Amino acid sequence: MITISGERGFVRVKSWDEVLTLPGFKANIDYKATKLTGIIGQYIFAERMPCGLASCRTPHGRGFIVTVEGGDVTNIGKDCGKTHFGVDFVTMSRTFSRDAANAQRREDLTTFQAAIPELRARIEDLRNAKQGDWVFKTSQLFRSSTLCPKIVRETLAAMARERDARLMKKRLETESEAAAREALSGRRDIQSDDDEQEDRRPFREYMEEQIALIDGLPILYAEHDLRNLLIVDVLPRLRIIESLTVTGLSDAQLRDHARWIATKDEKLGRAERAIGEGIKFLRRPNLSPFMQLLDHASDRQALSRLLRLLPE
Repeated sequence: MITISGERGFVRVKSWDEVLTLPGFKANIDYKATKLTGIIGQYIFAERMPCGLASCRTPHGRGFIVTVEGGDVTNIGKDCGKTHFGVDFVTMSRTFSRDAANAQRREDLTTFQAAIPELRARIEDLRNAKQGDWVFKTSQLFRSSTLCPKIVRETLAAMARERDARLMKKRLETESEAAAREALSGRRDIQSDDDEQEDRRPFREYMEEQIALIDGLPILYAEHDLRNLLIVDVLPRLRIIESLTVTGLSDAQLRDHARWIATKDEKLGRAERAIGEGIKFLRRPNLSPFMQLLDHASDRQALSRLLRLLPE
């Protein structure tokens, strides 16, 4: 990547050959016989370029294009520049890097403003055609609504917290299961009286067993909250950016908007994946196994009413 400052502002050039053709460019300059007057470009390469100072010529991948007294131009590595030109180079290089970055941010922000209608259409598609609004509102019934039995809400919350899609239920061991467990642990060998061993019933403990594997559980993860992703985050930021006068933004504002723009595709992708998980989650056969957790008729009736809202 090569960025040059000129009459048209900051521009990117495609190859090092364009740098070599800059007016006054020289590949061997004696830094002791001249003085740094400015920085007009910067570059980052995977391929290493030799330093333009005659006494150095050290290959480097990151550096600056500088002007010196008399109008000559050369390239210099960032470390060489600091070593040979001191504080002046450090100050100029920091200023150039900041101004070049901000110029790129302004360009990116202007391009992004033009793309906002397309992004709004994508969000509208997520909310309606892809059922995002329905997924959010309906999943909330199982997340926080008192219409859903408390034990179902709490179990789902614990499963989401542990990120474990197994629906487990506690039950009392059968006598044969308890006997097998005691035999495995050696407990039934503690007593010596064989007749007493045969007459004693094993102590039955409660155990957990899996009764279902719940599909689409990630819709309940905090990072998949569709309201936070789309309504609280993306749409308000689009409105803010749409109304901006880009040329008047401060360095901090430019950095903030640039950071947000860099995350917007990931957020929209996460929203799309969350909707897909929600559609798998909100199916009657998927959530019907929770009936097995309910002991009271009122709870079973409440869950039945919610399940009737879901597709097969």
